[in-house]
Amino acid sequence: MKLRKRMMLFNALIVLVSLIILLAVGGIVIHFFARNDPFMERPHPDANIFTTKEIFDRITGETDINTDINWEEIDHQIAPYGYHLLITDGENTVYSSLEEEQTELISRMLSEEWTAEPQAMNIEGNRVIGMVTQDGETVIAINNFPKKERLFHFQSILIVFLLIGTMAILVIFLCSQLFFRRMARQMTEPLHALADGAHRIEQGDLSQEIIYNGKDEFTAVCTAFNRMQRHILEERERNNAYEKARTDLVAGISHDLRTPLTSVKGYIKGLRDGVANTPEKEEQYLSIAYQKACYMDVLLQKLFYFSKLETGSLPLYLKKEELSNFIQSLIEDMQKDLEQKGATISLQCDEGTYEASIDTEQMGRVFTNLVENALKYSNRPQTEILITLSHQGDMEQIVFQDNGDGVPQEHLPYLFQQFWRGDEARSAKNGEGSGLGLYIVKYIVEAHGGTVSADNRNGLAITILLPRERGNLYETNTDC
Repeated sequence: MKLRKRMMLFNALIVLVSLIILLAVGGIVIHFFARNDPFMERPHPDANIFTTKEIFDRITGETDINTDINWEEIDHQIAPYGYHLLITDGENTVYSSLEEEQTELISRMLSEEWTAEPQAMNIEGNRVIGMVTQDGETVIAINNFPKKERLFHFQSILIVFLLIGTMAILVIFLCSQLFFRRMARQMTEPLHALADGAHRIEQGDLSQEIIYNGKDEFTAVCTAFNRMQRHILEERERNNAYEKARTDLVAGISHDLRTPLTSVKGYIKGLRDGVANTPEKEEQYLSIAYQKACYMDVLLQKLFYFSKLETGSLPLYLKKEELSNFIQSLIEDMQKDLEQKGATISLQCDEGTYEASIDTEQMGRVFTNLVENALKYSNRPQTEILITLSHQGDMEQIVFQDNGDGVPQEHLPYLFQQFWRGDEARSAKNGEGSGLGLYIVKYIVEAHGGTVSADNRNGLAITILLPRERGNLYETNTDC
């Protein structure tokens, strides 16, 4: 349940439960006082006592049984109703059972005009019922609820209300505290978990994730926090691997540069010391020193190119190219140099048009790196390179295969990683190789939206897939 709905529900429950408790407590307290209040137990004071037939007949003189009225007896009969009796003949009091506080009302009661029918009225807060008999006597009944008792009754009611209100306030306060403590605990639990998680990250511990099983807004926050923590952990592991690779690169480059640099220094020193004492030897020394210097230049160019890849400052300028013509032109440019190194390269493709959007300069670098890789690690006196071009679904497939020993199966997953060089690769060709060639190939191909993979097919085979350019894809081409 969402936190906003939960808070609204809790507030509604607080009000509802508080009202129910208020009604229940008020009912219990009122019931208790009603059972113990003598005023509440007596008959209703508004009862018309003179409507009792026997009393009425005897007062009006309509009975034949006894014409003499016993006012004391009648007074006893109306006493359960809470009344006292006053009988006057106009001048004298015939009978009275009024209390001292009630006698103060006699003059007021006698000033009223009573009739032969019973009448009821309120005089100074007292309930009074009166009538006139056939003998001219005024019969007045006044309720036995004096001021002290009325005051006590009012105070009792006031105490009841104060007690009910106080208890209701206490109960509502306690309920609200219970509800809000529970809500606060549910709200602070994920906050504490997030704070602990942030503290763990600050201390460098990224192994523990936040465990929160709620179904509110904090669930998404905790999930995002865990996702961020996993991302940071992956980045840290990637950076650690990258730093390790950089360390390996520094060691490898130091090794790769030391060998040709030592050779250059040695041959130059030989020239200075006169070891090369013939023109032929001088030419030989200079040629070897020049080759070693060129190798160091190539190595530094690769490092510079790698830095451009890492900083994202290597833009691609794509244009539509026919791949068979493009590859054929590259082969023609490399043919003479490969023949000097005892290697051959050829292109094989079916008839058809193979079109893709490529950056010709960068894709040329891809083929140059693949050729250099084949020459270094084929371990064959005569390296043969075959490039096969074909359609593969919506992609154009280029397979670059040599006739070498291939790569151990366990090394294939790492072949395109930056700075990676297997032990066998390092020992080949006098340790030449920076571990960047195939990584650059992978980077450029993927920047074109393609993929690259490697496997062994009587030698190492590098498979490149490039997105096919939409258009006339199957026009006849006889250049292959």
